[in-house]
Amino acid sequence: MLEEYGKAMRNFRENRGFSLRMLAEGIVDPSTLAKYERGTTGLSFESLIPLLARLHITIGEFLYRARSFEQDPKAAFFSQVTRAYLDEDIDMLHILNEQATSKLATSPSRLPYDRLDLITIRAATAMLQDTQLDANDATFASGYFLENQDWYYYDLQSLRFICIFFSLEDLLAISRMLFTSVNTYSRVGNSMQYVNEIALEIIDGLISFGDLDNARKTIADFDKQPTIINSIAASLNLKELSAALKYLDGQETSATTEFQKVIDTLRWLSFNQKAKQLTDQWNRLTKKS
Repeated sequence: MLEEYGKAMRNFRENRGFSLRMLAEGIVDPSTLAKYERGTTGLSFESLIPLLARLHITIGEFLYRARSFEQDPKAAFFSQVTRAYLDEDIDMLHILNEQATSKLATSPSRLPYDRLDLITIRAATAMLQDTQLDANDATFASGYFLENQDWYYYDLQSLRFICIFFSLEDLLAISRMLFTSVNTYSRVGNSMQYVNEIALEIIDGLISFGDLDNARKTIADFDKQPTIINSIAASLNLKELSAALKYLDGQETSATTEFQKVIDTLRWLSFNQKAKQLTDQWNRLTKKS
């Protein structure tokens, strides 16, 4: 793997127009960087991070290039589960379930992740089939999330499938933990997308339990988060731009209807300034020359 890391570093360096000496200056010896690029020596994390920072490259971009633009195994797993769920592909979920069951049975590790993978698949299947998740699975998962309060990419991905099956008490605890850390998630990759989905599942669950007061409180907490609000507004902006393209393609009636739905939604959410901005954008983009 050293060779792949070195090749990725060389590609980024050359694409950015850096010489070995320019990139290495003040961080590592140029000869050490040259050996790293040839794959004959490693670099400490303390040296790698400032080198990438000088190139204005994130660690995620670096690893993605080093893996020949392939997802890491865990990201690929969640992509498979999400795709099967969105496509309502029960057969694929059954295949993933068999693979995860086999992996769990042969895993020498006492870590919880193989079982959480299996529970995630079972939860996605249960949602599609409108059935309940096994109580032991739900208890195991909620215990994991409540005990490990620092959630990362893996945890958020699993939680968005599983949380709807938690007890009312656990849902409320998860909700408090989620909104406590929302500002941290907003600064990390695509985490806010998953936070949004989890928050909506929590509200769904609270309403299903008949806990309308806490559902209203969670919605109010939702409304107070600018990062969440911006995400919703961005999604509606994309809908408006798609409608504008449809309008310019000659589908004026249906496009105008879609645009009006966007504006009505923004006004219903009290995003009045955003509604004005998108109306101005629409008028500018659809103006006939």
